[in-house]
Amino acid sequence: MEAMEISRESVGNVRSSVGSAIKGALGWSIDEYLAFASTAGACSMVALGALSVFDMALSMAFLTGLVQCVVLLLGGLVCLEGERSGKAELLQWRHEFVREYFGFAMAPLGRGAVYSLAVLQCIGIRALEPGQSALFSTFWYVCCMVMITSVAAILWAWRHPQHSASLLDVNSRPNGEAENIWEDSGPYRPPV
Repeated sequence: MEAMEISRESVGNVRSSVGSAIKGALGWSIDEYLAFASTAGACSMVALGALSVFDMALSMAFLTGLVQCVVLLLGGLVCLEGERSGKAELLQWRHEFVREYFGFAMAPLGRGAVYSLAVLQCIGIRALEPGQSALFSTFWYVCCMVMITSVAAILWAWRHPQHSASLLDVNSRPNGEAENIWEDSGPYRPPV
């Protein structure tokens, strides 16, 4: 039991030190960095879809390239809309459409799964067909690295949740200790 308490305490200390180091870089909170990383992953997926247009060749693999382009563009736009809907105050028709037909994009883990599948597919395609210029390949791999970073940020946010619902807990004191509602209650006194 003590080992779990020590490990939770050490994880809390590491998390707070990493959080303060990250916050000091640009003045953003960890949540803002994680939201930026997820949005950058969606934008990278859209960019990879646009790059796929230039990668298509007029051959038997044209249909494969067209499907890859459409899936990357559509997946990136759906994930971007899912990212934006989490911050929206009013839901628009696009948010409802994404929620109804692409529910995975509403959850961070769903977007992370899409990013990881897309990056695996894109790296695999580059390994099979390395016939583009160095600038094209560099931009392709930079977009893949941004998506890998997004997946890592999403998994880190899932493993270490930032928000605690302490305001919703009616049986806790401000110092975080749980209050025993049966202790020190004394005899019943009706309200005056």
